[in-house]
Amino acid sequence: MGLTAGGGLDRDRDESAWRHLEQHLRWLWPHLAEVAITHRWGGPFSLTADLTPALGYLGDERDAVYSLGCIGHGVSMSYRNGEVLAELMIGDGDEAVRECPFVNRRVLPWPGEPLASAAKHAIRGYLEAEDAFHEKVLARLGQD
Repeated sequence: MGLTAGGGLDRDRDESAWRHLEQHLRWLWPHLAEVAITHRWGGPFSLTADLTPALGYLGDERDAVYSLGCIGHGVSMSYRNGEVLAELMIGDGDEAVRECPFVNRRVLPWPGEPLASAAKHAIRGYLEAEDAFHEKVLARLGQD
């Protein structure tokens, strides 16, 4: 599965990737081994250069709000981000801005090509290595 910037948005329909994820799920939570997985979903995700989410207004406060950069924390971050975006949209955004460090923060721009591709591959490699490290730690804890 390669990285994409707007093209090839169906690359997440890779059966070997789904099998790997299901095996990993059962490895992490063996008590779920007999639970059927009935749904799958995926797709592109947004990634900021500093791996930190960003929320705010796009243009005038009456135009639109945005949320991006929730890499690896999609479910938990999307829930909180949804609350913050709702506060921003209904005009009660003062509390959201005070409490959420991701609101109205300056997003670092991605470098141009070929540096952007190199950076994306480096970040992906780092995240894969971090996952592998933590999996080994968990495996050792399971052996004790």
